[in-house]
Amino acid sequence: MEKSARQASDLIKGVDYNILEYKQSDIMIANTYGMDIDYESNGLIGYSYARAVKDGETKTGVEFYIGLDWKEFDPQKIGATASEIAVSKLGAKSIKSGQYKIVVQNTAFSEFLDAFSGVFLADKAQKGLSLLAGKLNEKIAADTFMLRDDPIYSGSLKATPFDAEGVAAYNKAIIEDGVFKTFLHNLKTAAKDGVESTGNASKANYKAPVKVAPQNLYISAGTISKEELLEKAGGGIYITELAGLHSGADEISGDFSIMAEGFLIENGKLTKPVEQITIAGNFFDVLKNIEAVADNLRFNSAGSPDVYIKSLAVAGSGE
Repeated sequence: MEKSARQASDLIKGVDYNILEYKQSDIMIANTYGMDIDYESNGLIGYSYARAVKDGETKTGVEFYIGLDWKEFDPQKIGATASEIAVSKLGAKSIKSGQYKIVVQNTAFSEFLDAFSGVFLADKAQKGLSLLAGKLNEKIAADTFMLRDDPIYSGSLKATPFDAEGVAAYNKAIIEDGVFKTFLHNLKTAAKDGVESTGNASKANYKAPVKVAPQNLYISAGTISKEELLEKAGGGIYITELAGLHSGADEISGDFSIMAEGFLIENGKLTKPVEQITIAGNFFDVLKNIEAVADNLRFNSAGSPDVYIKSLAVAGSGE
């Protein structure tokens, strides 16, 4: 990874660190009622951080692989891509404030989705901490938007056949064709609502209390490529990075104001790098204003393809 990162460009002045991590775990649940189940899991994570310098300006680029197959892990590609990202950010400037069409890169939108994932948890709704309470089977998103939780998704590091209470895990639609289909439940929240558990009991460790959490949350991939999505948008901003999600996003109200950076979209193509901007809006409005999603589903904290949003407020300092 380091060698390919350094060779990718003369502007790369350092590869601050590379990470390769292999994980393996064995999970077992047994009790005096006769339950005795277990499974094994493993996974590979690789990161490369490259630093580009030009005329006193420094930018960093990060690329990663998260998966289950050594054959898919390409260290040369990861290093070279990290360098490409770093170099592409050089010369970035802010832009004028206004309403812009926004396309959010898959890795950035997965972090955005993860920040608001609590609104889909039954325990939050039962405590009055989710605005989706009472909205089952109502339309809350665009027709093109499909959100699933699939603990048995092939290739996921989070794959599991059962949850922390031993309930069988299964693929479920949370939002289908824009309609809110289900909250995520453990046995306690399901009993309170008079429904079946969705297999979403979660424990940080064997001593921890049982909570509710997504097992493997992701937005279903669309049918058009990233390039076609950009052409569909025509103009606007392509967001590649978000900063301050935990402090700038209110999970209860859905409001957010987040620092961002990316590139201008001009005539359906990525052009000049953009930085020092803030995007602001409401998560529930974003769901309704999604115009299209690409076919490039990728997993990070959650899973997402590139997402095209009709309009968002952008604050910048450009002329």
